[in-house]
Formats: sequence, structure tokens, C-alpha cells
Amino acid sequence: DDCRAYVLSHVLNPAFKMNYATARWKPTIQNTVRRWLKAELLKYRASAAATVDSTAHPTPVSATLSAWEALTGLPQLPPSEQSLDEEISAYLTTSTSTPDVNILDFWSRHRDQFPTFYKMAMDYLPIQASAVPSERVFSSSKETDTKRRNRLSPALMEALQLLKYLLKKERLDFLQDLRDDVIQDDEEGQALDDDVLALLV
Repeated sequence: DDCRAYVLSHVLNPAFKMNYATARWKPTIQNTVRRWLKAELLKYRASAAATVDSTAHPTPVSATLSAWEALTGLPQLPPSEQSLDEEISAYLTTSTSTPDVNILDFWSRHRDQFPTFYKMAMDYLPIQASAVPSERVFSSSKETDTKRRNRLSPALMEALQLLKYLLKKERLDFLQDLRDDVIQDDEEGQALDDDVLALLV
């Protein structure tokens, strides 16, 4: 249960689907993953049906849309005519995509073919797999906002953090012009030396 979101995200990746579970996990675990998948898809089907039936008591847009749809403004799809078992079987039996597939492009192209999977994918796949990058940001912020610099405004704090990031990534190089001048002087000096040598010869 601790890794349910990770496992379901793996299944929602068209390059893997159930291949990893089939190749490496026991049949009992594979059946558990299938149960998780069907239970989660049933929730999405139920929420889609509730959205269609709630014309008399409309709910706020943010409550009816998935996280991704609320962010992108993509229209919500009506529930599919096919049964959920047919949709699951169709998705899992089709061949897997190549490993370098653009997952967002895949789901935008197959949203009508697998509407329930699509809604679930738009909620699950944006989940960050690791908290390490955000923890690094907090650690870096702690180094900037020390006890002796505790009155930094939010705008200045943001600017300092961005400068620090750009410096670490070498996207911002204060010495680039100086290095370019040194290289140019060296090239001119080399050309002058060559001319002197040519005269001597």
C-alpha cells in the first residue's frame, strides 16, 4: 500500500504497462496490482458518472476536473460506452510503446480510446517520484536565509536562490568576458609572434 501510486504510475506508462510486474513479481502480487488498478479506475468512472448526473446541483469546476485538466484547461471527457473490463483488457493487451515515448503525447492521442485511463494518467503521472530536489531547495534556502540575514524580503530571497542555482549550473558566468579577452589577447600575441618568426626566417 505504501507504493501504490508508484506501481500504478508504472502501469500507466505505455512503455511498461504490466511488463515489469509480469517479469519480476509473483502472481499474487500481480493480482494485487490488477485489483488496485481496477479499484482506482472504478473511482474515476464513478466520479465521471457523478459529474454527468449532477446537472441539477452543479459542483465547482475545480471539484469536477482532475488536477491535470484544471491546470491545462483540457475539457473533461464523458464516461466511455465500453465496460471498464473491456477498457482494461484493451489497454493491457495492446503492444507497449518504445522506451523513448512521449507519455503526455501518447495519452493525448489515446484519450478517446482509453478515457478512464487517460483521466487517471493525468492525475498520477505528474506526481513527483522523489522529494530529493525539493529537499535540496530547502537546504539551499537555509544557507541563504541565516540568522544574521533573517530580514530578506521574499523577492530578494527568490532572486538570490535563482542566482545561486544559475551559478551552480554554470548558466551565469561572471568571468566569461574576461576569459574571452584573455583568449583573444593570446591569439593576437601568437599571430604577432608568427609574424616576427616569419620576418626572421
